[in-house]
Amino acid sequence: MNEGLDIYSLETGKRLIELRPIEKQSPYSILFHPQRDVALVLWSGGSNPSYYQLVELPTGKELKRFTLPTLPKDNRWQGSHCWEGDHLWVEYMDFSDETGKGIGKGTLLRRCRPALI
Repeated sequence: MNEGLDIYSLETGKRLIELRPIEKQSPYSILFHPQRDVALVLWSGGSNPSYYQLVELPTGKELKRFTLPTLPKDNRWQGSHCWEGDHLWVEYMDFSDETGKGIGKGTLLRRCRPALI
């Protein structure tokens, strides 16, 4: 489990939001919206399903949350890399190997999901 992630103001250099692990889930990645004052945080780890949290900037107020589908064994959610219109591209890694008995080299897969805003 990581210690968390922080969001800082580029203008002031001050920390705006402190994201810390909650119930064995940690903030894994952050994606900032290109035109709005919001950020999308991927939470993962522990026994609960991974989820995205849309937070308002600079307040950190949660605007929306959605749970990601449970992935097969040897797969892991990796985050998002872009907004595209009303869709969000999310990524996961498939670490299975041909035998199904170990961790393979990892293949990056992408899925298009409805955007939160």
